[in-house]
This record gives sequence, structure tokens and C-alpha cells, in this order.
Amino acid sequence: MVWLKSSSNILRFNNRWLVLASLLPWLLNGGCVQPKLTKSEIVQKSGLDAQGHPVAFSVLPKTQVGDVDWVAALKEGILTPKGSLNPNSPPESPALNLDIVFNISEAYPVPNVVFPHTPHTMWLNCNNCHPSIFIMKQGANPVSMDRIIKGEYCGRCHGVVAFPFADCLRCHSRPK
Repeated sequence: MVWLKSSSNILRFNNRWLVLASLLPWLLNGGCVQPKLTKSEIVQKSGLDAQGHPVAFSVLPKTQVGDVDWVAALKEGILTPKGSLNPNSPPESPALNLDIVFNISEAYPVPNVVFPHTPHTMWLNCNNCHPSIFIMKQGANPVSMDRIIKGEYCGRCHGVVAFPFADCLRCHSRPK
């Protein structure tokens, strides 16, 4: 019995060497090396354009600074999001036509901020933001650019999935 046990180990050992020996020429010739791709080939295969945006974005309208204008895409009927995946969900509420003005201190040489509810409520239900992100009471939300950039308030979406902070005049649009 001992001889059988040791002979099976020898056979197993020899089989492993045979497999490795058969792979040796392949490994010496480069083995599983991916072909070198040019940057444009990598971009094409990734589904991204040269700026790193999904190719599908190319059909969407752009802002003055070149970002996707999601609201224009809605207004033009290019995108028609649904309020829910549930076919039995209640009908969607119409967009809320209400602008909130955030007065900016005279110490900062920028216009006041206008928060337009209409484009936000074309995408989102009120409970996406109220009361967890914004308290519905004037002066209750200590919004600042520092906090927004850190991901609070508007920064929960802007700079992440909505337009970035670089387009200052999209928000800072009301003269003092």
C-alpha cells in the first residue's frame, strides 16, 4: 500500500511537470501578454471619449463650459426619466416653480445664488433633499462653498453627478 501511495504522488508530480513543460515554449514567447494598444484604441474599447466622458454623452446638449446640460436634455425630450421603477407608483408631481435666493455677504465679490427648484424637481422628488439635506426654514441651512465642496448641501450632487463647481455663474446668477 505504501508503494501505491508514493507512486500516485510521483505520478501527480510528473503530471504537473508535464503541464509546465508543455507551457514553457508558450511562456518563453510572451505567454498571455495583451497586445499594446494606442491611447485612442484604449478610449474606443472603454466606451469613453478622449476627455474620459461616456461616448453616450456626445448626443446630449452641453453648457457653455462643455459639461452635459442635463436640464436642457430633459426640456428637449432627449431624456425622459421615470419617477419610479414600480408601475403601480403614484403619478409624478409637476415640477415646482420656486426660486430661493441665497444672499452672499458683501465681503465676497460674487453675485447672490439662485436655487431654482424647477430643474431639480424635474429629476427629483422633494423628499430627496427635504428634510435630510435642507431644512425647509429660512436661515436654517448654513450653506457655504467650503461645506458644498466637502459634499454637504448642494455638494451631495454637484461635483459628483450634477454639474461641477467650475461653472460659478450657473448658481451665482443674481446681482447684489
